[in-house]
Amino acid sequence: MKKDLKLARLLTYILGRRPDEFGLVPDDDGFFAVKEVIKVLQEEKWPHVRPAHLETLPYRLPGAGIEMADKRIRASQRENLPVIIPAGRVPKQLFTCIRRKGYQAVVVNGLTPQIHPSRVVLFEDIDMARRVGRRRDAEPLVVTVQTTAAQNAGVQFERFGETIYLTARIPADYCRLPAPPKPRRALQTEKDVPPKASPSQSAGSYTVDWDHLGPNPQAPKPGSKKSKQWRRERQRLRRMKRNAGDST
Repeated sequence: MKKDLKLARLLTYILGRRPDEFGLVPDDDGFFAVKEVIKVLQEEKWPHVRPAHLETLPYRLPGAGIEMADKRIRASQRENLPVIIPAGRVPKQLFTCIRRKGYQAVVVNGLTPQIHPSRVVLFEDIDMARRVGRRRDAEPLVVTVQTTAAQNAGVQFERFGETIYLTARIPADYCRLPAPPKPRRALQTEKDVPPKASPSQSAGSYTVDWDHLGPNPQAPKPGSKKSKQWRRERQRLRRMKRNAGDST
């Protein structure tokens, strides 16, 4: 019961008061994607919360203050929720993160909505941009938006909360990207490449490593019981060498 009460209070703050502190922006109906809220809760030391836990919370705790519909969640009381307003002064640079596999798409098409259904979400704080980016990629790529040039080209910005800015799209000309990401599968090193068979070695043949057979056993004294075993072993090694020579 105490855990449910703490969780409900945290959700009320995140969803109904300051979602911008956690890099979240609601849709036009005040809803947030459940999967994004789950990731925020994990960052806030609630790693065991699952969607089913949120769905049943109002039944376990009447008055929990949340509503859910179609894999979305919102606060029941939203009077204190920040609203999206036209941005006045915009910082010269804003930041967002993209997944590595989306690099080429941004190079060609620029930034389009990803974490919000209809808006590109940009951050004044690069650390917050990275935090949000890691929810979708373990090693996200930071994109720097040149806002002055974008505004001169007609791009309009909105603001949500204190440090989040929104727009419909950012053309590629105003996006500064890092170097292309390296492929995840590293190139094989010389140690990883198996040795090539020699031209003289035909299919189905094999090479005997004589060093691994050990040194030739020393001859025992004549007449001892080991004398016959030693001769048989010596004959066996000779046959192996002769057969190996015939197969080449």
